[in-house]
Amino acid sequence: GYDPREALSAAAMLTDVPNALAVNVALGVSDVQGLVAKLKASPGMSFGSSGVGSSNHLAGELFRMLTGTDLVHVPYRGGGPVISDLLANTISIAFLNLPTLLPALETGKVRLLGVGSAERVAIRPDLPTIAEQGVPNYAVRSWTGLFAPRGTPPE
Repeated sequence: GYDPREALSAAAMLTDVPNALAVNVALGVSDVQGLVAKLKASPGMSFGSSGVGSSNHLAGELFRMLTGTDLVHVPYRGGGPVISDLLANTISIAFLNLPTLLPALETGKVRLLGVGSAERVAIRPDLPTIAEQGVPNYAVRSWTGLFAPRGTPPE
């Protein structure tokens, strides 16, 4: 009987972080279309996320649906273990928050294929969005907001 849409009002946006798609370089793809082609040629490949129901999990499922590929979700307990397995090539594909992925790029074992936001991001303007690489309507971000009971004075 509790409806948060009726009971709460948005007070502030605390974080707004783009999700991103990364692969181990051993997969041999350099862009989203290359990954889609590989996934269609080898159905059933898996992707890692920071957990069931996370925005990263949903980002992978949206990618699977919009590209018509057969991807299997492997949930982890947070982004750190996903990065470890991505670096070790235990898992070849990951959907994670962009800031979580950035340190792994320094190893040369991970390649960012695209950012999940609707627009390119200032921190990596060279990184194209997934949508502009041929996956129309793809946009997934992680955000955290502060909500208060409806009717709370703004001050």
